[in-house]
Amino acid sequence: LVAQANRAAIALSEVDRVARQGGEHFAARGMAAARRAGCHWCCSHKITVSAGEALLIADALHGDTVGAAKVRKQARNNRGLEQMDFVRRGTFCPFLTKDRRCGIYPVRPAVCRSFASIDAAACKEAWRVRTAEIGAPRPGWMAMAAGVAAFIQADEPRGELCHMVVKALPLVPLFAL
Repeated sequence: LVAQANRAAIALSEVDRVARQGGEHFAARGMAAARRAGCHWCCSHKITVSAGEALLIADALHGDTVGAAKVRKQARNNRGLEQMDFVRRGTFCPFLTKDRRCGIYPVRPAVCRSFASIDAAACKEAWRVRTAEIGAPRPGWMAMAAGVAAFIQADEPRGELCHMVVKALPLVPLFAL
């Protein structure tokens, strides 16, 4: 378990590095991601995480009974849903705070780190009409960042975010990250 969590931490660090370098490269050419704190339009997609990522999130939730209960409830509600079901429902991530910020930002999954658009208004409109497409093209560096994480964690079990975190919650007291 500790090895999986450590591999996930390395993968997340690499995603951040690739995304930062790509962002700097494209910002110098006048193209930048529209994502900012409080931008939450992509937070209603079905998110798949590795076992290691789920362990890091569960560890961050350790002792937060309200947060854990919220995730358990959403896991029950998400059972059997496909990507378009998530989009049509417009259900936001259980880790999104009231001020529309990521409540698990330091340990957010690689896929969340790799979501970016160059047009936040287009993302908002895509959410409003409940389409699975992010409203504007994702910069290529973000897709590359997600690929880095997938490669590092290729042999790990994967599953829907809430289900994986619920499975990991009882494991956290058994080890120290």
